[in-house]
Amino acid sequence: GAPHLCLYYHDSIGLCNAGDEIKVVKIEEGCRMGCKLSSFGFALTVQDSYLSVKEQLELTAINKTTDHSFLKAATDDVILVIKADPLQPEKLYKRVRGLTTKLNLEAEKVGLSFDNDKAQLLLPQGWALPDDPTALPSRLDIRSDVLTDVNKQGMEIVGCPIGSESFCKSFVKKTLRTMLSHNSDLTQVHPQAASKLILKCVSPAPGYLTQVCHPSLTKESLKAFDQELWKLWTSIIGGIGPRSEQLRLCEAGQARSQCWAYLPSR
Repeated sequence: GAPHLCLYYHDSIGLCNAGDEIKVVKIEEGCRMGCKLSSFGFALTVQDSYLSVKEQLELTAINKTTDHSFLKAATDDVILVIKADPLQPEKLYKRVRGLTTKLNLEAEKVGLSFDNDKAQLLLPQGWALPDDPTALPSRLDIRSDVLTDVNKQGMEIVGCPIGSESFCKSFVKKTLRTMLSHNSDLTQVHPQAASKLILKCVSPAPGYLTQVCHPSLTKESLKAFDQELWKLWTSIIGGIGPRSEQLRLCEAGQARSQCWAYLPSR
């Protein structure tokens, strides 16, 4: 109601609907990290901003019938996919500038900022960077598959690599390497516990990559991953000699713990 309107935007005061009346609650701290209310509260806060940007995206469409541009939001990440005409690159750049400005203005209304050096723009396939440096916002990390730097030939979207073949293969390789970066820690725990961790955690970890990437991008890296995982596991149980001998010893001496059954067929 009108008496509480002046308190609505106050940072340290919350309004609680208690049925017949509205209670004023003093806010002393926010949600703890990991609390489900944290992401839910953030989503409610920025909902109007997302709807406003989505509306502008629709209004600035070059062709209303063939433009399939869209906005996706995953809590504090915003993904904009914009339809581009290869014959009119300046229209894409103008649209990007307008959407960036709109996003920043809407964010300011709720005390946030999307103007940071983490924002990335992946140009359409085969597009070079514009000759005019002012054609796109200055703080955007511009990426294109025609750049010489492999790390700039694509971008990661929610754990999925998008870009050139070299970029995607490099992403898969680095991701798998990271999964095994602390494998020496497993050698410090009891072999049974280490075997369970390998079976339940480490071995299935790359599974999502096989779902979002073509096999041609993951085959070699997954083979190398399996070899490193096998080397780690045999060092935990004391395996020696050729692989066939290791399997025989493992099946004979460790069958009860089923430690030999972890390797999936990729």
